[in-house]
Amino acid sequence: LRLSINDILDFSKIESGRVELSLKPADIVELVSSNMSYNKLAGQKKNISLVLELPAEPVIVNMDSSYINQVLNNLVSNAIKFSESGTKIRVRVAEHNDQCMVSIIDQGPGIPEHELSKLFKFFSRTSVQSTQGEHSTGLGLAISQKIIESHGGNIIVESTRGMGSTFTFSLPLASRT
Repeated sequence: LRLSINDILDFSKIESGRVELSLKPADIVELVSSNMSYNKLAGQKKNISLVLELPAEPVIVNMDSSYINQVLNNLVSNAIKFSESGTKIRVRVAEHNDQCMVSIIDQGPGIPEHELSKLFKFFSRTSVQSTQGEHSTGLGLAISQKIIESHGGNIIVESTRGMGSTFTFSLPLASRT
């Protein structure tokens, strides 16, 4: 188990309830676009293409951009970690009612249904193996869930063995005035 200092600090802050968010109205479409540029190289190293499905208009949410960027990095890097060469990862942003929905859709091995409940627990892992021996601390999804919940949102996973996984998080849209 290799933990980074940032993992330990994030874990410590979250467990003690000391996550201090700096919420500001910001365009999540812009944040996702910039994040995908950052993650594109990791995908290319494994011959995995990242496909963006973004609305033409900005989607404004009250968010701490650095924390939401951390969630995106975690979800996209997990999708890359568990996907085979030659596959696609789709990242979709959409508005639904008063929520912004961000989905990361991979073509990985999927997660056994009986293991889905393990996903958002600290230090918990499933039996699914990364495709090139990449490491996992068992903290990323738990931290991501706490960050999204502290923003008033939710994170869910849908997965089918052999068909891939979709991780979707929601954030409340900023009120339009």
